[in-house]
Amino acid sequence: MRVIGGKDYWDGAAWGMRDDSVVFLRKGDRALSRGDAVGLGLLAAPLVAGAELVSGGAIPYGLHGETGYLHQHEKNGEASEHRRRGIAVQHDGLHHEVWPLRVTVASRQWQGVIAWTSARRSVLGHEQRIFWSEGEIQSWAAGHGFRFVASRRFGMSARKGAPPFRDFFGEIPPNQPTADALAQAGIVTAVDAPRGSSVFRDTPVRIDADELKEFGFYRVLSAPEAYQEIAMWVGGVLPRPGALTVEITDDRVKAAKHGMDKWSFRTPPTAKGRG
Repeated sequence: MRVIGGKDYWDGAAWGMRDDSVVFLRKGDRALSRGDAVGLGLLAAPLVAGAELVSGGAIPYGLHGETGYLHQHEKNGEASEHRRRGIAVQHDGLHHEVWPLRVTVASRQWQGVIAWTSARRSVLGHEQRIFWSEGEIQSWAAGHGFRFVASRRFGMSARKGAPPFRDFFGEIPPNQPTADALAQAGIVTAVDAPRGSSVFRDTPVRIDADELKEFGFYRVLSAPEAYQEIAMWVGGVLPRPGALTVEITDDRVKAAKHGMDKWSFRTPPTAKGRG
């Protein structure tokens, strides 16, 4: 497979077996609105969790759970769809926000999270971490003195369609209607993630961009695995431009092509007549 445009971590994994007849045109500026992306199954599920101290006690003087300051914004009609999907925790002078992340590669999908830590409720000057398993993020949270737990412990209602926190991470079971829709739309890769200060707005879903490396996706799929998945999807599933057709205008060639000769519509002469 020949890749045109951009540079990602898996690009050089062909190992001399590249088939240049298969071409992946990577378009870094292609994006879908969230309204269009939801119909293709590209949006990450919302997070459902609360938080408590590692010692088991409640977090004092802080937020814990599903964007704990959401209610004030909802009353003012300012809560965006994206804000309602995250988790916020304030503890020990730090503000942590955890947002869902979904990566799609050749119709296969994985979910992880982006965690931001700052000294105040701001994404400016924050520290960003990417986690692809519950074990990873729980270890990170423990380093800050808390852990994530089931949200019902705090009386928070589970969000519709959201898996429990422990089941959020990892690959999503295959979905044939989603795969068919992605094939028809010609989508190879997609990333649903909050981006910088736009976390408070409805961020678009990036399509076929060279950014998997930015989300540490090499920890999920190695370079050879990612290359193989994409090459098989582009070369074996996505519609390919048809070969140019040549119009035949010679009647004799048309007849021969259909297995006919000069006697097809005539009675051949008998042996006596031929003599």
